[in-house]
Amino acid sequence: MPSESFQTARRRHALVALLVFTIPASALFLALNIHQGLVLLPLGNLALGLTSVGLLLASRRGLPLVPIATAYLLALVAMFLLVMLRPDVHPNGHVYITCIPVISYILLGPDRGLWLTVASLIAGVAAYLAGAGARPELMQPVTLLNAATVILGIFIVCHFWSRSQADANMLLAARSETDPLTGLGNRNALDRAFGKEKARWERSGHAVSIILLDLDHFKRINDHYGHEAGDSILVELARLMMARLRPTDAAFRIGGEEFLVVLPDTDAAGAATLAENLRVLVASKAMRVAGAEVNVTFSAGIAELGRDGTEWAQLYRCADDRLYACKAGGRNRIRSVTAEPPRTE
Repeated sequence: MPSESFQTARRRHALVALLVFTIPASALFLALNIHQGLVLLPLGNLALGLTSVGLLLASRRGLPLVPIATAYLLALVAMFLLVMLRPDVHPNGHVYITCIPVISYILLGPDRGLWLTVASLIAGVAAYLAGAGARPELMQPVTLLNAATVILGIFIVCHFWSRSQADANMLLAARSETDPLTGLGNRNALDRAFGKEKARWERSGHAVSIILLDLDHFKRINDHYGHEAGDSILVELARLMMARLRPTDAAFRIGGEEFLVVLPDTDAAGAATLAENLRVLVASKAMRVAGAEVNVTFSAGIAELGRDGTEWAQLYRCADDRLYACKAGGRNRIRSVTAEPPRTE
């Protein structure tokens, strides 16, 4: 099975549990309804059971979750509607429809769950009214009020709980990929971004380059001015990077004073030009920390996907080697391919 997000995996486990429960439950009601001499309801039980078996096998094979869950819910709703049409046989059959909001939101989330729940409840009202001819007491005002209150209450709670859970999951996902100090992406975000760009490169061959940069003598700044001053420099560097990069570029802080930029549709020469412009900008801007103005520089190594490697480890190692060649060569410079590009100052 291909890797799934944590939330999708949870929903798949819930679906499997429901399918495993539905199969013997359908067999039990199949026997019960046959014993009562019925025809249509046993056929519905048989169809639901066989459908559940097929969907369980499909889920075990790793087929997409949403189509499987939707098919299961539609089969389940159809069975519940059949039961509601026969209140003479199952006088309390309408209670089953109350579980649809719960199952829909668990398996499909707030958006798809909303539409399937609304459609199911509309169909359920129609089936309830059609079956009430066999049991007039179902149309008593108190009975109707009780049924409506329970169903709407469950619906509302499920919707707002599912929506708040989705919002919380999105917030947690964003935080898990964000460096809390600079607001740039972290290593988790970098892995995802690079994987996306590599897939594009494999499909279309478009150029992708990275810039790996590291502040020069940053330990001295921390030792002399304090870590708060060092943090403020990192934040300012991140701001300068984001102001200079294109909307399609992505910047990440991957540890300490080390940053990395992923540049789609950019070869090594283009990345070198951007890195040099950024180097000049940073070197020319005095940063005020702890009541003093501090000049900051960085060194950077550049690598291009394909030319310098086809895997992340190869590309990073190449950029890292060039970065430390800059450090050994005097710092405040960049290196691309095998030699330094011309400096613009």
